[in-house]
Amino acid sequence: DLPQICSPSPSSDPGSQRKLESPPAGMGAYKYLEVGYKAKQGYVVYRVRVRRGDRKTRVAKGIVYGKPCHQGINKNKAVRNLRSIAEERAGRKISSLRVLNSYWVAQDALHKWYEVVMVDPYHKTIRDDPRINWICRNTMKHRELR
Repeated sequence: DLPQICSPSPSSDPGSQRKLESPPAGMGAYKYLEVGYKAKQGYVVYRVRVRRGDRKTRVAKGIVYGKPCHQGINKNKAVRNLRSIAEERAGRKISSLRVLNSYWVAQDALHKWYEVVMVDPYHKTIRDDPRINWICRNTMKHRELR
């Protein structure tokens, strides 16, 4: 199941896949501004879809060897939450950008959608801004994977 990563669109459909440079008006209570987005160059918002629910153990033909305590297949709970998984997928897909923050957008019975605010660490506007240029340091590479 490959991650579906795209930027937000003005429509109310959370699965739409149009690309824009900045988030549109009317996306709720301007949540992207609360998590660090600025309306200037170098900032991008991507929408990520994550499958809801528990994870299933991958075993051939449903056969599990070993003790009965390890025989469960269907009810495995993830240690990390779906929001951090969405951040990780966005960071892996667009590895040249740095993940700043994310927030929940929508959900249905099968998926949850998150919007991930990402920053271009090589953009001059970002490097010159003292409030955000901390993210340009080498130690901030792939913060979302840690």
